[in-house]
Amino acid sequence: MKPHRLLILGAAIAAGLTPATIQAQSPTTSAPPVIAATPRLQPPPPTPLTFDDALLKAANDLFANSQVPAADVARAVLAIDPLIDGVTGAQSTATRSMERRIADLVRNSYPKFEVQPFTTATISHQPVVLIGTFTAINNAGTAGGPRDAYRICLALIDIRTRKVVSKGVARAKPEGIDVTPTAFYADVPVWGRDAATDGYIKTCQATKLGEAIDKGYADRILASALI
Repeated sequence: MKPHRLLILGAAIAAGLTPATIQAQSPTTSAPPVIAATPRLQPPPPTPLTFDDALLKAANDLFANSQVPAADVARAVLAIDPLIDGVTGAQSTATRSMERRIADLVRNSYPKFEVQPFTTATISHQPVVLIGTFTAINNAGTAGGPRDAYRICLALIDIRTRKVVSKGVARAKPEGIDVTPTAFYADVPVWGRDAATDGYIKTCQATKLGEAIDKGYADRILASALI
C-alpha cells in the first residue's frame, strides 16, 4: 500500500471509522462505457429510368463531359464499336437500337463529333471510339436476386492515346426492352467470349476516366472492325 494511502487510512481510523466503513465510502473506478459502433449506412441504389430516358442520360453525360484532345480538324471523328451484352458479349435488338439513337443524338446535338462507320478505314485514322455494354442486373445489388434493371455503360476512348476520355452510366427499367440476339448470335449454337470481347467489357466497365484501355481490346480493334 502506498504511503499516502496509509496516511488517509490512519486518519480515518482515528476519526472512529472502521475498515468496512472506509471501504464502503471509498469511490470506485468503473469501466468506461462501451459505445456501440454506428452501422455504416449504404447509399440507396440508383432509381432506374425508362429505357429512352436512361440512354439519353448516359449518352448526354458521355458527350457533354468528354475530354477529347484537340486535333488538327474542326470535328473529331467518332466510330461506334457495336454495343454488346455485358455478360455474354452478344449484340441484340436493344443494343442495335441504342447505337442508332446515340448516332442520331450526336448528329443533332454534338457537332464537334462526326459519326463515321466502324470500319478498318475509319480506325486507321485513329478516331474516337464509343463502346458500350447493356447488362441485366439486380438493382439493389443482391447476389442471386431478380434481374430487375439494366445497367447502361458507355465509354469514349481515344485510339491515339489508348485512354478513356469520357464515361456515362445509367440504369433502365426492364419494361419494353427487346434483348433478342441479332441473327448472327442467334444462329451460333454455343457462343464463347474471346479475348477481344473480354477486353471490350473490361475497358467499358472496369476503367476510370484517363486510364488506359485494356490491351487485349486495343490490340484487336482493327480486326474487330474488319469482322
